Amino acid sequence: MPFLGVIYIYDAIAQQNIYTNFQTCNLLGYTSQQIAEMGADFITQIMHPEDLAQFPAHLERLRSSKQQEVHSFEYRMRHQNGEWRWFCSQDRVYSRTDDGSIKQILGVAQDISEQQAALRERKQIEENLRKSEERLSLASTAAELGMWFWDLTTDCLEWTEQCKKLFGLDADAAITYQLFFDILHPDDRDRTDAAVKQALANKSEYDIEYRVIWTDGSVHWIAAKGRGFYNQDGEPVRMMGTVQDIDRRKQAEGELVKINSILQSIISDTSSIIFVKDLQGHYVVVNQSAADFLGLKVEEILGKNDTDLFPPETAQSIRASDRQVIREGISCFYEEEIIDGETSRTLLTNKYPWRDETGKNSGVIGICRAAQSRLS
Repeated sequence: MPFLGVIYIYDAIAQQNIYTNFQTCNLLGYTSQQIAEMGADFITQIMHPEDLAQFPAHLERLRSSKQQEVHSFEYRMRHQNGEWRWFCSQDRVYSRTDDGSIKQILGVAQDISEQQAALRERKQIEENLRKSEERLSLASTAAELGMWFWDLTTDCLEWTEQCKKLFGLDADAAITYQLFFDILHPDDRDRTDAAVKQALANKSEYDIEYRVIWTDGSVHWIAAKGRGFYNQDGEPVRMMGTVQDIDRRKQAEGELVKINSILQSIISDTSSIIFVKDLQGHYVVVNQSAADFLGLKVEEILGKNDTDLFPPETAQSIRASDRQVIREGISCFYEEEIIDGETSRTLLTNKYPWRDETGKNSGVIGICRAAQSRLS
């Protein structure tokens, strides 16, 4: 294979090449006549100014070099089409003057433009990756997320500092899967380990909530998410994900359960009739007192409306008062007469708008007390 680089002899005293092979024309696009016309100005005219400024330092390294010692120099040269091409020269002193100064330099230069382009691309990728990692780090810090990375081939588990903090560990703590398993609450260990194995086996998302016990004995809730990564054979090779402290959410959920329990006790144990109806008039909540009033079971009332439970005129009257509460969005008091055969019963009813979490009307809430009298 022919050598595709430039071979040259540079006269350091005359500051010009006294010999170059034909590859100079091929690689830079200049004709022999154009190169000859530039003469001693060849290098200064086509070498990039930034690299030309570094050329004297390269000559100084050669001046102090040992016999046969080679020095490299990377620089840009302007192609005849105006494009800057990267070259790498391997130079050594070819001859010296009587006082030891450089007389001639023998060198070879190769076009490394493609390598430089690849290097720049790699550096750009690395820079983009660094910026992405910084953005991810900032985002995870802002969201108080910890991140974890698990190499399944080496069983190496890495946690970010925030991740360690959420598990009550020091920033320099060494992490292993066994340590993670030991920190888990005993009641959560088996299901957490099973969730990891299931996610890897099914190639599905890992999504679980568990408790961890810090070294001070305090218990904390963690929400963990992650996914596996697989080789060409479909075998899991690594896993990564996030963890987040959900103590506040769990505390709020506990308070909500407590409140719901209190409300349920009130609804179930009070002698007052309590009901909730949606916008279409269907009963979605009724207590036992309401069921006793109608002589039905609770489950026989749910999902039905007033036309299913009362005479037409009574149902129409009840529905009209419901619509007023929904339309005006305010609480109202009604005396509603329920006639059933020879019995007339009056319901003293307070009705309130039922609003969802956005404040939008979703139906009616009613609390009633019943009075009973006989028709003559």
